[in-house]
Amino acid sequence: MGECVIGIVPTIKKGKSFGRWDTYTMVVTDTRSIFAQMTGDMLKQIIAEAQRRGKEEGKGFLARWGEQIKASLSFSQRYLDMSPEEALNETRSNFAIANSDIRSIKIRSKTQSSGNDDVDPTVTELTIEGAGKKLVYTVDSLSNETKDMLKNVFGGRVRRPTRVRHGDVQETRSSGPGPYDGLMPGRGLALVLCGFVRRHLFGEPQ
Repeated sequence: MGECVIGIVPTIKKGKSFGRWDTYTMVVTDTRSIFAQMTGDMLKQIIAEAQRRGKEEGKGFLARWGEQIKASLSFSQRYLDMSPEEALNETRSNFAIANSDIRSIKIRSKTQSSGNDDVDPTVTELTIEGAGKKLVYTVDSLSNETKDMLKNVFGGRVRRPTRVRHGDVQETRSSGPGPYDGLMPGRGLALVLCGFVRRHLFGEPQ
């Protein structure tokens, strides 16, 4: 039986300079974890396809706009229907780490300073160590299904926060042998759409 995709960790962001970031999907298989980057060209294709489909279905402009946002933010789901090799070879920047080489995955909540009087947003930080690497990503939120998937695959190597109080995070090591038995269930306004998606996925300035 060939390698199969167990689940995904969608829309994880790796920080770059000047407040920008690269956006990846972590594709977890039964033998390795593939980190697939979402490029600007991919984003353009997603928006164009959603626009074309909306026109064919006779949807109005605002409905098509909503579909484009939805398609952009759910981009990672496509990897559930791709083979691991297709995901790995999609772009030259993609890479993989054997699951057996991953020593720990730390999940913790982190408050990001907004630099003004607004409420500081809380994001989830994902730190993956193994194969001589320390990869740090942030994600707006991590569903319980995704956390359970990681625990099922990596077992006690996953550290999950038990509570957050005054910015402090207490972590606990999850139990279990990690048999990976849990599958992941999932001009004008047009310019506004593109700007919103680019800020969300790439951190590009307005």
